[in-house]
Amino acid sequence: MYEHGLNSDAVKILQTAREICEKERGNAPDLMHALVLNNLAVIHEIRNEPRQALELDVQVVKWREALLGPADVELANGFNKPRTKF
Repeated sequence: MYEHGLNSDAVKILQTAREICEKERGNAPDLMHALVLNNLAVIHEIRNEPRQALELDVQVVKWREALLGPADVELANGFNKPRTKF
């Protein structure tokens, strides 16, 4: 949705998905929750909110490292475009 300029709709859907993930798993590492957070990070980047994007990206990478093997983490992280660093 955000690729087509529907950022506000995408944010609503992703925030609902995030709430569901948090209700189901709390803050435990979870790949579905990581996918939701990764997409929220993309939206923050589109909105020129690099700090929020980076915070979510850091959490996503930590969860991937906890749940996947090193080759899978490298592959998954390779799909993300580089974010602004502070």
